[in-house]
Amino acid sequence: MATDYLCILCRAPGHKTADCPGWDEEPWQFTGSNDLQWSDESVLRSAAHGASEVCSRCVTFDVVGLFKTDARIDLGPSNPDHFDRWGEKLYHRPLGPLRDIVLRASCPVCRLIFRVFPRDGDRDPDTEFHLRPMRTCFRFGNIDDARLEGDGQAQYSVYVTVESHDQVAGVLARNLGDNHGIVRDMTYYALALSSKTPAPGQAALSARRVGDAVDFGLVRSWLRKCEATHGAHCDGGWNDVLLDAHMIDVSTREVVPCPPRCKYIALSYVWGGIGPREGDLARGTLPKTIEDSITVTKQLGLRYLWVDALCVDQKPSPQQAKQLAMMDRIYYAAWATIIAVSSQTSDSGLYGVRLEMKRLPQGCEVVDDHEILTLPPIAEQILETSTYQTRAWTMQEGIFSHRRIMFSDHEVNFWCNAAKLSESIDNTSDPLETMESYHGADEISFFSDTSGAVAQTDEVYRLSAVEEGWRTALEMYTARSMTSDRDSINAFLGIQSHMERCIGDPVDSSFVWGLPLRHFPQSLRWFHRGKGKPRRRKDFPSWSWAGWEGIVTYSGSLDLMKDVRHYRFASRRNVGVDMVVKFKGIEGQVLTLEAWVVKLEIRGEPFPEAYIPETDILLGAIKEGSFAHPVTVPAGVYQFLVVERMRYQPAEGRPFRDEVYMLMLDLTEGIAMRRTKVRLFTEFGLQLDQAMPELKIIQLK
Repeated sequence: MATDYLCILCRAPGHKTADCPGWDEEPWQFTGSNDLQWSDESVLRSAAHGASEVCSRCVTFDVVGLFKTDARIDLGPSNPDHFDRWGEKLYHRPLGPLRDIVLRASCPVCRLIFRVFPRDGDRDPDTEFHLRPMRTCFRFGNIDDARLEGDGQAQYSVYVTVESHDQVAGVLARNLGDNHGIVRDMTYYALALSSKTPAPGQAALSARRVGDAVDFGLVRSWLRKCEATHGAHCDGGWNDVLLDAHMIDVSTREVVPCPPRCKYIALSYVWGGIGPREGDLARGTLPKTIEDSITVTKQLGLRYLWVDALCVDQKPSPQQAKQLAMMDRIYYAAWATIIAVSSQTSDSGLYGVRLEMKRLPQGCEVVDDHEILTLPPIAEQILETSTYQTRAWTMQEGIFSHRRIMFSDHEVNFWCNAAKLSESIDNTSDPLETMESYHGADEISFFSDTSGAVAQTDEVYRLSAVEEGWRTALEMYTARSMTSDRDSINAFLGIQSHMERCIGDPVDSSFVWGLPLRHFPQSLRWFHRGKGKPRRRKDFPSWSWAGWEGIVTYSGSLDLMKDVRHYRFASRRNVGVDMVVKFKGIEGQVLTLEAWVVKLEIRGEPFPEAYIPETDILLGAIKEGSFAHPVTVPAGVYQFLVVERMRYQPAEGRPFRDEVYMLMLDLTEGIAMRRTKVRLFTEFGLQLDQAMPELKIIQLK
């Protein structure tokens, strides 16, 4: 009967996908969220009318048999040649073109397929879909470890996903050479046998039921194991500078000075403009995310909790600046960090802690006496689509934390520096220890890479590691958003403090308005990635990245000769760098430099080119930021500040050429403003000296 059908396109019962009115409008798009919703469960319950009999098509699929297969082909990734073998589809189960897929509410297998069917973006009605099995170790663990020789991987359970050929092609293109990325992006939701009814000999990393409430006993077991077995790798360690901090005593609900050697939990969350009011802590009426974090702290057996809204002065002051500069220490020394991944504001709460905040449903069906569960997206996928991951403040909090307890609307995930675990995955059996082989995402591994520089006695090596780590962090940070422009540097101060300690200068701060000018005045040659005109932040100097909104990057190392040594310019001969700007001092926002200044005329047709003013002598092409050819620098005569120059021969016997990094200036009453960063590529045989640059003391603001 018609009411037995489930439509994949509009997520409604009562008609086949082929008969959906949604096909009448282009582009064809799936309706609703990409996540499994409680409304989906309501649709399934009401449409099934209590019936649960496997339909004739799904009988031929033998889904339970797929979970029990011990063959390796089609069950894991390899090199690109292996993906060609997928054409054999030995263990694929074809569903057919999207428009023709028929799902019945009365069939438990159809209901499972309905739950995990990918529903993102536009869809071609002729796209072919199929069921595909894969070993759980490849999705949830370290692929290299999971592919060890021997029969270890055969002990791992199998999950089944719905995918299309178009999806496979897109994933391969996006993750070329990254096997873990390939497997991660292949699947959003998946199906797996429950650890209650695993396949014989294949129980490792089976699925586990996720309840409405967080399983704090499980979370405590993760923390105990980490503390007992991972050692210093996951222990940030105490520093007496924390004695200047404050903590929430969750037993008395008071903010108190941080006790010596305090064992505490820190909270990382999206504030969202909703802060606590006077007296909320004592009354128990704090924003829900903070109240729930107090509950979690108690559940984990700790007394102290650090929350910025209560433990940091909220009005600008020297004390606040000192506290913000300690952010790296705060999260580094925390015994664990609560990360509110799916909370949109401080008043959202933590899913699974308060029962009114229901976590997204986990599908469950029994087929041939086997319990089959839906698996939620893995933590990386949840983070990628979260508001949390877009916020500037949360970046340093995630970087410096060692044990991360991540509360999402699906489940709790635990990431430490040596493991990643999930409520939905039973890791009681993990023979290859794939869940204990975690090395961190880019933002987290960056911390250990730069921290290693501290122990280096070779100053050149140490500074090289620090500047590379700083450039990486700055690009990641400036890609994020913030509510208030005044936080442009504040939310980066923890990372900046960490970098200063890595540099190891005990006398002066190495950073000036967010730039390491005392050691790397070349850091002035930052530019914005992309083609949009960045928005100015008036409270910050024009020469600092903090004074502009947008993703900031650099063209190569701050030490260009390092790029020469590491073969970035391997084809060049007789390379040298000179005319490097010198930092002289800072007063307020006014930066004093010793630098070469040159006047050039820009002519913009067909491409921007630099001429010696009042002549027809062409020096070379001008390139702004990352723009390749468009005319982005308007015609006119401008003053340019030289940050540094590289001179080189393209090949032996060829004329020399200059590549000059410069700031285009606007001059007002003797003080210059940065307009943009450009590079001048002189014609062969010409050099900047022909434009008569002058060495000056110049001030920027």
